[in-house]
Amino acid sequence: MKRVIPLIVLMLVVSAGSVYADVYMTKKAGDYTVTAAFEKTPSVVGENYLLIKITNKVGQPVTDAKVSIKYYMTAQRQSTQMPYMESSADAEASGSGYGAKLNLPMKGPWYIVIKF
Repeated sequence: MKRVIPLIVLMLVVSAGSVYADVYMTKKAGDYTVTAAFEKTPSVVGENYLLIKITNKVGQPVTDAKVSIKYYMTAQRQSTQMPYMESSADAEASGSGYGAKLNLPMKGPWYIVIKF
């Protein structure tokens, strides 16, 4: 019997180039817990590797999910030259979790949506 994993959305705010250390976000989503963090902090303008761990209600890793990521920055009201930016990536299995490369083209608040 094939298990169906519901769609889960996790929001993270990332400030590329900021001085945060050990930044991660954990969210409950039904019977699942999703934790996401960048491999190195602070995140930088350019390539960043996002680590994702999904566990079920008893704390066991979920390793058979199809995980996709959308990340975006909203348009800035103060600047007509700063439009909405969006990109996406598919995460690949990595150990007992998942990983994906995100290319952040500039500093600022990036919203990350993880779906599985």
